[in-house]
Amino acid sequence: MTKIKLQHVSKQYTKESDKVIHDFNLDIDDKEFIVFVGPSGCGKSTTLRMIAGLESITGGELWMDDQLVNHVPSKDRDIAMVFQNYALFPHLTVFDNIAFGLKIRKVKKAIIKEKVEQTAGILGLTPYLKRKPKDLSGGQKQRVALGRAVVRDANIFLMDEPLSNLDAKLRVQMREEIIRLHKTLGTTTIYVTHDQTEAMTMATRIVVLKDGHIQQIGTPTEIYKNPNNMFVASFIGAPAMNFIHAKVVNNQLMTSEGKEIAPLARPIDHQGKVILGIRPESVVLATENDGLAMDVEFVEMMGADLHVHGKLEQSKIIIRLNPDVMVKENDRIYLRFPHEKIHLFDPNNEESLYQSEGMTAWVD
Repeated sequence: MTKIKLQHVSKQYTKESDKVIHDFNLDIDDKEFIVFVGPSGCGKSTTLRMIAGLESITGGELWMDDQLVNHVPSKDRDIAMVFQNYALFPHLTVFDNIAFGLKIRKVKKAIIKEKVEQTAGILGLTPYLKRKPKDLSGGQKQRVALGRAVVRDANIFLMDEPLSNLDAKLRVQMREEIIRLHKTLGTTTIYVTHDQTEAMTMATRIVVLKDGHIQQIGTPTEIYKNPNNMFVASFIGAPAMNFIHAKVVNNQLMTSEGKEIAPLARPIDHQGKVILGIRPESVVLATENDGLAMDVEFVEMMGADLHVHGKLEQSKIIIRLNPDVMVKENDRIYLRFPHEKIHLFDPNNEESLYQSEGMTAWVD
């Protein structure tokens, strides 16, 4: 069992500087795969380094299996870390790179051999054990870095953007590798990325960060379907959620110019201006009689999808269509927004006011 608890954790480098992490609270259960996601500078790597013991904690408490570890050295926290750069020793073979941590701990040679060969088998590295890093591909090097973590039998894996140096195809392969590894080993894992696709495909739960503040914690489905605010709605999902200036009048949702969009499924305690949010794939093509006009600016053929960019009144919008639909630049098409797919946000604080998909209304 490996549980981690962060209670009111904060980070401030000097008394004069602003905090880079604010009141971070999170309970991580045994065997979870937690992903910290957010833009550069949001504090995700700093938080990971505090958990690792590589950064001091300014305020709050960090617990691992009911032990307060704020001042426990990194080497005594039973963690294994995988970094963005592989940090392999160029003069050592794959075998010796994987075995390095065990040799430092003076583990017996026979046990080292057994553990390294077992780990190499799990990661598909057996044919490469005698090679040096210069003779490996990027994906193979990253597997060696993973192997060095796996061989230690640590209770916690910490991974800091381990795939960001790989090309797109290798990233997909390594995502699958890490997911498979987690299912095989069941090790509690915390993974840092700025890539929302990695977060959505790998996590049991996602922690979305912005400017050192937690914006939302939830499963990939919860985060995608029911974002707490406009930042989460825009950061998770590709293409990003559309935001359209609108207004609520007597429980009727209308464009800012007064055209009817849809009646709300239930009343909300808000009248006047709102930001309507809708995913590109949720928009439905309609006719001139029952739709809202969109002027097409350009079209992107994405293979399985057609991304159509344009304007609805004064709001930029993108919709995702079947590639067989005949739409081209400068066309005028008509759209309908299904009421069960609509999100409404407060234009002042950008917090959620209303979520259609099985959620109760949020009151301002």
